[in-house]
Amino acid sequence: MANHVFSDRFLFVLTVCGVFFFTISYQQCLSQTVSGKILGKKVDSINFYFPAEQLGSSEQEISSVYPDTTGRFEFSKSVASGTFLQGFIFGKDRVLWDRQFYLSPTDSLSLLIKFAGDSNQVETQVSGRGSQHNQPLGFSLFYTDLEVFREDTAPDRVLGHLAADRAKKEQLFSDYIVKYQPQNAFVKDVKTQLVYSQTYHYYHFLENNKFQIRESFERNNGLWYQALDSLLTITPKQNDALLHIPAYKRMGWLFVGRTKEALWQQKRENPESFYRDWFDADTIKGKAILGHDLTNLICRQIIDHHFEAKTKEFLMARLITTSLEEGLLENLDKLYQAFNDEYPSSAYATHFRAGFEEKMKAYQRPLNEQMKLLDSTGTAFETIEGLLQQFAGKVVFLDMWGTWCGPCRSELQAHSEEIRNGFKDDEVVFLYVANHDINNTAVWRKLIPYYNLEGHHILAGRALTDDIMKKTGGRGFPTYIIVDKGGNYRLAETQYPMDANKLVAQLKQLLSSTDCVQ
Repeated sequence: MANHVFSDRFLFVLTVCGVFFFTISYQQCLSQTVSGKILGKKVDSINFYFPAEQLGSSEQEISSVYPDTTGRFEFSKSVASGTFLQGFIFGKDRVLWDRQFYLSPTDSLSLLIKFAGDSNQVETQVSGRGSQHNQPLGFSLFYTDLEVFREDTAPDRVLGHLAADRAKKEQLFSDYIVKYQPQNAFVKDVKTQLVYSQTYHYYHFLENNKFQIRESFERNNGLWYQALDSLLTITPKQNDALLHIPAYKRMGWLFVGRTKEALWQQKRENPESFYRDWFDADTIKGKAILGHDLTNLICRQIIDHHFEAKTKEFLMARLITTSLEEGLLENLDKLYQAFNDEYPSSAYATHFRAGFEEKMKAYQRPLNEQMKLLDSTGTAFETIEGLLQQFAGKVVFLDMWGTWCGPCRSELQAHSEEIRNGFKDDEVVFLYVANHDINNTAVWRKLIPYYNLEGHHILAGRALTDDIMKKTGGRGFPTYIIVDKGGNYRLAETQYPMDANKLVAQLKQLLSSTDCVQ
């Protein structure tokens, strides 16, 4: 199971020191203008991100602003109500500045950001109309670190931590209210974000952790989900009035994805009830309806069953956008047509309409001679050593992925050609091992040319998957492994989300080295 739902890291190169000043203004016509001038250092770009507007991958939701030669910039955006905004400035290898804001249509904010030379210290001064909503809160509205609780077999500690974390943030916010006297809408939205964040983070942690501890989780399954049900009673998943709250939208999308996974299990263990309950069909008819689709029609049924009105529209748009990005194109034409029929004037459609035909055309591409299927049965190899014997004396990049794995597909689309283009001819063997896909052979064969994955391909059986993950220490999918000319292997220095430049550099180092990986 991929260990990721959402990433807060957006990359762009920026080195800055001295002073940078800009204004953010909201006018009565609901058009937001971000303008200003940067002093003291040339800046390539400034990025802003509206968390509640995310439909697809975070990188595509960022608004980039490119200053002119004098350092001046301007950015405009229409807004209808109060919304959260995140601003980021990244250096080459670290975050230089990040800040969370709350912006409403009538605000006019002036920000002065001062970097203390080359140090990590930075001061942000906020003034203007709406500044009472944008002083330092002293806590993050979007992030809670639960890494220390990974592999806990019972929910008590993580629940206790989340409750204490929320209580601490609420006390800090109470002090903030006394000091700055913000408007009621801002107070309500921050409190709602905190409550929904608690549920979201627990739900996200629970579903990832159960794949880490499997048998131990099953012994306490009831306790984990009983706690989730209790949280869901205070954070309902259907409430159109909360569509501007980032945690509400994220929780709804998380619910769709995790319910889909539960239905996969029902489909394996009791196909008769699965097709009857969700498609009003017997097994034969149900299989004909779904084809090789493991996501699109199932998610549509979940959304139809649990959501309505504007929240349903948003989730359907996110499903289409995400499926286009990840190459989940089976039955997507049916979803696309259904969305256009139900929401002919939806503003969301601008996010995916232009790329739909192009993606569907790419999905029909055939395999070419550079796409070599070494095993399409899952029986040819059971150990990593046996597999790597096929490439003795070669540097190998081994990508552990799955057709069902959203992050895997996103990474393939974003980086696969870029990495291969860094090498000549057959300098490096590119080995793509598809895991838990024995029953998805047709989709596997279609995704290889869709992503133009020229290289060697293996459809792994359970024995090979378990052997590779155990011996390399891989924790989820995707997992990236490098192999030197002596057949020695280890995890690549970059894992999900991949830094393609770092991976290419590491592979080139192996090509030029006479030493073996330790």
